[in-house]
Amino acid sequence: MTGPVLHDDEPPRTEQEIARWAALVTARAEKFRALDRDVGAVTVTETSRDGVVRVTVDASGVLRQLELSDRIREFSGQTLAAHVLATLRRAQARIADEMSSLTADLAADDPAAAAAMVAGYRRRFPEQPPDPLAARGRLVHDDDREGPSVME
Repeated sequence: MTGPVLHDDEPPRTEQEIARWAALVTARAEKFRALDRDVGAVTVTETSRDGVVRVTVDASGVLRQLELSDRIREFSGQTLAAHVLATLRRAQARIADEMSSLTADLAADDPAAAAAMVAGYRRRFPEQPPDPLAARGRLVHDDDREGPSVME
């Protein structure tokens, strides 16, 4: 024989129900603490297709590391800045995928909470198109005067 089913909106009626409810709350709290620790350790690294730019961001999307190859001397500051930002945004867009993996355990117990968390990251860091500066297989050099400008 099983006992009464506890629902979040229904208060427990017996000591056994209170004990089960307390254990459930404790287990959920531990899952959220573990998730918080895991989220704090998330980093995403993205490298531009041509290898000129490499960025690492944390779960908040904050830039934690920026590496530039010596080839940066071939480009104007404006072109390089656009390339860095495109690579940064692609790294940030991958954070939601990391969160989706981390929330898999939580999703078993609370799918709405897990989905809301991932959706929040997807809204904050939307999917990015390929790097427009490397779309032609290379960055546009400062001395590349033919064709459209990098900013078009």
